[in-house]
Amino acid sequence: MGNTAGGGGLPFDVGEEIMSYSRSSQGHWKMHKGVKRANGETVSIFRLAKKGTSPLAVEAGQRGFQKLRSLRHPYILACLDGAELDTDVVMATEEVVPLGDWLATRIEAGKKDDQIAWGMHCMCAALKFLHESCKQSHNNVCADTIFVTRGGDWKLGGMDLLSALDGSDNFLQIHQSIQVCAIGFVVCPERLQGSMHTLANLPLHIQDIWSLGRVLQVAYPEGTPPSLSKYVEKMMDARPERRPTPSQYLRCAFLKRPAVQHLQQLEDWSVASAEEKGTFLRGGTAIAACPRDALRHKLSALLLRDIEMAMAAAAAAPGGGGGAGGTRAVVATALPPLLDIEREAADAALSARVQPLLVALFTMNDRGVRAMLLSKVDAIAPRLDAATVNARLFDPLCAGFTDAAAQLRELTLKSMVVFTDKLSDKNMNDKLIRHLARLQGDPEDSIRTNTIIFLGKIAGKLKPAVRDKVLLPAFARGIRDPFPAARLAGLRATAACAAYCEPMDVCTRVLPVVMPCLVDQASHAVREAAFACVELYLAKVRRCF
Repeated sequence: MGNTAGGGGLPFDVGEEIMSYSRSSQGHWKMHKGVKRANGETVSIFRLAKKGTSPLAVEAGQRGFQKLRSLRHPYILACLDGAELDTDVVMATEEVVPLGDWLATRIEAGKKDDQIAWGMHCMCAALKFLHESCKQSHNNVCADTIFVTRGGDWKLGGMDLLSALDGSDNFLQIHQSIQVCAIGFVVCPERLQGSMHTLANLPLHIQDIWSLGRVLQVAYPEGTPPSLSKYVEKMMDARPERRPTPSQYLRCAFLKRPAVQHLQQLEDWSVASAEEKGTFLRGGTAIAACPRDALRHKLSALLLRDIEMAMAAAAAAPGGGGGAGGTRAVVATALPPLLDIEREAADAALSARVQPLLVALFTMNDRGVRAMLLSKVDAIAPRLDAATVNARLFDPLCAGFTDAAAQLRELTLKSMVVFTDKLSDKNMNDKLIRHLARLQGDPEDSIRTNTIIFLGKIAGKLKPAVRDKVLLPAFARGIRDPFPAARLAGLRATAACAAYCEPMDVCTRVLPVVMPCLVDQASHAVREAAFACVELYLAKVRRCF
């Protein structure tokens, strides 16, 4: 896929260029899609060609690369690797898209304000870090230096002009570069005046917060909503000393929206208690408030990790099951929303992670986990392909047929129906049939009854030879069962499978078994079903002659 990153020995392959970025105010940097060769992880590649680029822009770009590589913050673009070559400056970052592209393609209907509010939160947190912890001003905040992850987090990049404003950080040199790199973007009035002395004596945040206000205006070409407008006006106040700091904006009402609070919970997920996670996941209110991208690319990964860690803890416990109770609770809480997200996302990469997890859960030696999985099998089965079901899942699933717990035996029986379309010939017509024959002698009345119902449902899927051998004896056994519901199930299944019976079988194998039920002493429903069955089969015989 493409050439290596700049030929500098970086472990990335460079893909197609993101052409929209080449037309931005940061056009001296070229942005490409990229792939990490070791594991196929997608990344973003930024390249600055020294030839043909202004010396001031090259110098600022070199500085920006070094600055970005040294900064670590959740909302500052993460630099994974990079190199300064004779011809280029090349850096690989986490995978992102330019803010402009994201605004054009990833805004959800009805959730724009929530998505922009979260982006504003990200930027205020990043600027707070730069201003308060690093004592630096970004000096180049604009739509072209803000990028967005798959999960919808805004990341601040473009550190080419990062500097202190007190004259201690080569400010003269940087100030000249500002005039080169900020072309195409309207800078704050104080900077347009070109007075370094004025800037040096103003609060550190005044440039960046003004520029963030401009970014929010760009995000709302139709006009900022009333709930945001007053904050943008303050950001761009003509009196710089009255512009609030990023820290103050982090506490503003626009960022107290439920969606922002829920997204912040995702950021703090690793330190949240089980009760806090359960409250978030149950009820659906918090999940419904979050943008789809955050669910698909952030919450799904967190839930996968929670389940995997719980399984690992259970396996490491003495006897391999000491943590089963905790695992059961985690799976019961995390798996249903994970399956919902995976279904809605229709994402191949997410499905590739969910499928082996489901198989691993089914093979756990924990009845509680197994029962929970079986109760949600309608949601689980579509995630598993036939090869996986037959090779890895069928045998562990069949172990439930012989479990000492009657509830688990019955759940296994009821859930197996949804997998029958995926079973191989041997599993369907041999192994499964033998398990069903054993269940017909189960001491539990409901299991014997449901076994007959199950056979009736899968009759059309059996090979003709197996069907001819198995069905009538199984139904006859059900019709003779002492439990009325089992007799009723046997009669109804016999009637439903009339198409598979030859006239001679009707006369010698079906009617002799059914007729006694016409006078069943225990159940009116059984008698009625017997009359219906007899009439159906007599009509079938008449039509043959």
